[in-house]
Amino acid sequence: MTILKTLWLMSFFCHTLAFSNIKEHYAMHEANDILEQADEHTLVLFDVDDTLIMPVDYIHLRHFYSKEPGKSIIASFEQKAANELDSMWSYVMAQQSHRLIEPDIVDIIKALQARGVKVLGLTKMGTGSFGVIKSLAEYRFQQLIHFGVEFYKSYDQNIEFTQFTSHREDTPGLFRGVPKIHNGTIMAGHHSKGMILGAFIDSLDYIPTQVIFFDDWLANVVDVGSEMQKRNIKFYGFHYRAVELAQDEPNYEIVQFQFDYLRKHRIWLDAEKALELMQN
Repeated sequence: MTILKTLWLMSFFCHTLAFSNIKEHYAMHEANDILEQADEHTLVLFDVDDTLIMPVDYIHLRHFYSKEPGKSIIASFEQKAANELDSMWSYVMAQQSHRLIEPDIVDIIKALQARGVKVLGLTKMGTGSFGVIKSLAEYRFQQLIHFGVEFYKSYDQNIEFTQFTSHREDTPGLFRGVPKIHNGTIMAGHHSKGMILGAFIDSLDYIPTQVIFFDDWLANVVDVGSEMQKRNIKFYGFHYRAVELAQDEPNYEIVQFQFDYLRKHRIWLDAEKALELMQN
């Protein structure tokens, strides 16, 4: 490990420890004492991927890309897909299945909203088009609606933060309670979650007295906490690690078949269907 990297890690963890209100947990009920005291002046935010929902495919397991043969399978697929790479990955996104990390989370969100607490999504997903997906913001909105997560009930407006540089035609903002503040979801795209959330709060005609944030990446929790500290807003951050309890061992033969079938048919099979076709 280089001296520069060591110093960066020391700085990061010292910065993390400075936020005494950042907790690590593996189940939503562990945050009940904080959520129960949330009121109409509280803003509660949830990351989406690997916090609310997760794909069921082997390729989205965190350790799939970190060791062989997963690394080679992905590298080979991307080399063969070449100029069609975005299109191919968009088929995977559009056709893959997801599940809730914890089924109870939907009831938790609805109970908070029923008490007048504003609950939004905060994700790094982009907002523009991607391959066959015309709008990532709408894609994410419909995905959450499918599971009964209705962030738009807390904030049903669309906002674009045009002061930030766009990427892939993405403009950070809020969309229907989720990313791009598209109907309830704040979508940060490739920007810092803390920076975009700060821009959202600065655009409001009120300042929340406290912010509660759940994310499976500690760096995002620290980033948001730092922005809230600048605004003197009480912050409770949760490094939510439940997804790590749902990490199966990949079946690499099935994954290879899924990618081969995708390149040939433009269809992403779930593992069960792929296994069925492999056995016929």
